[in-house]
Amino acid sequence: EYAALSYVWGAATETPIIFSGSRLPADIPLVVADAISVCLQLGLQYLWVDRYCILQDDAETKDAQIRNMNLIYKQAELTI
Repeated sequence: EYAALSYVWGAATETPIIFSGSRLPADIPLVVADAISVCLQLGLQYLWVDRYCILQDDAETKDAQIRNMNLIYKQAELTI
């Protein structure tokens, strides 16, 4: 079971996301932090956020994953 976050993407000029291992960056957007809080309150262990879950470095893979986002939202327990 997981929740999926639906939100307005930021500007295309946003700085690239730099991961340290499997941890989220310290400066995650407030909307993501709020969604994490909602998931914790509801007892959901997983939150799908396109910005972090879709591979951003490979345009072909990114396009394919974006085309399948409807399945992510459809199969989510909850969309925030």
